[in-house]
Amino acid sequence: MEYFALEPYGAERDNIHAGLIASTIANVHISKKEKMLKPADFMLKDANDIQREEDDKERKRIGELMSFMKGVAKK
Repeated sequence: MEYFALEPYGAERDNIHAGLIASTIANVHISKKEKMLKPADFMLKDANDIQREEDDKERKRIGELMSFMKGVAKK
């Protein structure tokens, strides 16, 4: 565990490397007007991580809606 903390290895590290390479190649081929892509845009994600991200986005949208509605109610 101590060695892994110093020198990570395995599938997660490979995923980072692949994302870095893919983002570099993609960014070379996009126009300057387009948003630069990050390595994370190309990294494989666990299905549970994807669901958590979607849940977080939904909570954020609901929070924004509630804030808006409270503002309307005060007027």
